[in-house]
Amino acid sequence: MAVPDPRVERVKLARAGREWFADVMLTSLLLGHRPQRFNTPYRLCVQGRRLLHLLDLADGEDADPPALYWEFKLDAVTPGEENRWPDLAFRWPHRLLIVELKTEPGSVRERQVDQYLELGLHNHPGIQVDLLYLTRDRVPRAPVNLPERARYVTATWGVVARAIDESWGGVEGEDGRNAALFARWIRDELIPGEPWNRQVTAIPDTEIPQRRDALEMGSDADAIAEAMRIADLVQADRRQRAIPYRFSSKAEAEDFRSALRENLLNRAESGDLTVSHVRPWVWTTTSTGTALTEQGRVSGIEVRLSYYKKAII
Repeated sequence: MAVPDPRVERVKLARAGREWFADVMLTSLLLGHRPQRFNTPYRLCVQGRRLLHLLDLADGEDADPPALYWEFKLDAVTPGEENRWPDLAFRWPHRLLIVELKTEPGSVRERQVDQYLELGLHNHPGIQVDLLYLTRDRVPRAPVNLPERARYVTATWGVVARAIDESWGGVEGEDGRNAALFARWIRDELIPGEPWNRQVTAIPDTEIPQRRDALEMGSDADAIAEAMRIADLVQADRRQRAIPYRFSSKAEAEDFRSALRENLLNRAESGDLTVSHVRPWVWTTTSTGTALTEQGRVSGIEVRLSYYKKAII
């Protein structure tokens, strides 16, 4: 496995938006390869350990590196409430570091930091719970009256770009080149706030090596991008559709639904209202009707998207 080419990822994840693209690429640089599954423990690569250290100076470079979780599940305290899905989490025996990424000024959600810290403390008793907030512009103030065992710090994407330069700068070959390309994208497009085009369908540079592993489907990153494409269609014509993704259990489908809802909410709160009336739900063979996809016919489970009169925010 290798660090994905950001120019290829830009096309694959266009429908999912800038924040999702940045999430997948930063996670790839921490792992040394593209992430596949949500809420799954991963090992940091050597450069990823250095990158984390440059972004998180709280404990220094630990002898035992943490497990990284991409799209980390925080279970709701009250039954019936939605689980929360911060972008990244790093788990040591003595500490949990939650990382939330923001690329759009409007997507900085009120009380989101407080909710993540509260749920982190509830789900992980007895350990330190910290939150690192990565934003395009510096957040003017920290939450007041932080709970015991909780800390909070912010950093900008400019800091991230410099940390990528330092941690990946000496790496040769495609991995080093792809890391440098992502850092350049942060400086040239993310920080200046260049518009994000969701309609990109082709890689502009025809000399980019079209590696098979870079274009294959199957990861949760691609499933979210496909779900966002379908959400655009559902809002446009108000027809219910299912995501062509095979789930092994209803619990897995519910987790994906919950994570997808979080992404739809983030997109709406950033000011993009093109999918603000679309919500996901889980269909099974015990529901009415029949499967809409071949994957659903095989597994008996689908995550579907429907139009609702009431907006998600």
